Amino acid sequence: MWIIYGVSAMLLLAGMLLLIKYAGIYWADSTGIMFVLCIGLLTCSILHLLTTKQALILKWQPIAAIAVASILSYIGNLMYIKAVSLAPNPGYPIAIEGNKAVIVLLFSCLLFGAEFSLEKLFGVILCFVGVFFIIR
Repeated sequence: MWIIYGVSAMLLLAGMLLLIKYAGIYWADSTGIMFVLCIGLLTCSILHLLTTKQALILKWQPIAAIAVASILSYIGNLMYIKAVSLAPNPGYPIAIEGNKAVIVLLFSCLLFGAEFSLEKLFGVILCFVGVFFIIR
């Protein structure tokens, strides 16, 4: 089931990035784009919580982790939107940013004990080589 969610996320986020590039052509203020995006995310999150009646996490450790993650997300997304808006082809910064999967894969092995193999190492190398050829 996670693969279906992953493919859905890929398609939806690709659409989002193309719309951000479009907005960046006509409204080059990446902070404004980020603000409107955040308002939209907040609205959708509130509606989702209200319609699904999901409980919010009330333990301080996950809340602290999510608070730090939100700061990283804001700064990272702001840089991402600037890159997508300014690049001659929005696929270039998207390819670079996509290598976050490699970082997550490697740190997941260290922090969470996820498996790692020579096959996965080969995949990591291919990711970096592929991005090199895309942005070159």
